[in-house]
Amino acid sequence: MQHYPDLETLVSQNDEKVVLEVYRSYLSILSDMAVFVIAMIIVIALNLLFPSIRDHLRWLSIVPVVLFLNIFRTYFNDVIHIELHKLTQYHGRLALSYGMPSVRYLDIRALKVRQDILGRIFDYGDLQIGTPGQEGWEITIHGVRAPNELSMLIDELRTWSIEHQEQDDQVPDTTAHHPQSSD
Repeated sequence: MQHYPDLETLVSQNDEKVVLEVYRSYLSILSDMAVFVIAMIIVIALNLLFPSIRDHLRWLSIVPVVLFLNIFRTYFNDVIHIELHKLTQYHGRLALSYGMPSVRYLDIRALKVRQDILGRIFDYGDLQIGTPGQEGWEITIHGVRAPNELSMLIDELRTWSIEHQEQDDQVPDTTAHHPQSSD
């Protein structure tokens, strides 16, 4: 099953600056949602089983609220903008620190996909992008859907960008005026 458009579709959208936006997969936060549901069940059960001390147990309801807010923050914290010649990650949109690393496809030296067991079962994982200017990984996209497919798409965009960069370099400069000699 294809989760991302093919290269031809992205290139045909050349009138748009951002040709694809990538968000975290909801499947990547399943474990957080399971903890939230278990916490809700425990809080409700404690309030129903011990009605005499219900007033003292109400403070426990803050635990599921905090867990839900963390799920919300985790899901909406990152967004990746894929353009024709570069990739930009907006990281920390709902956090105290905000980062916006941007990488041209020409500068990408390595792509690495990391998946745990649940990630392989539900087809999500982390995609790491390395450049020569940064030690380690410059961009890490957490919990992305179909990371192998996204990695292949970025590699195709990198190849396409290199080919078009070479074509742009080979186009003669027609704006320069060369005086003709008269004999």
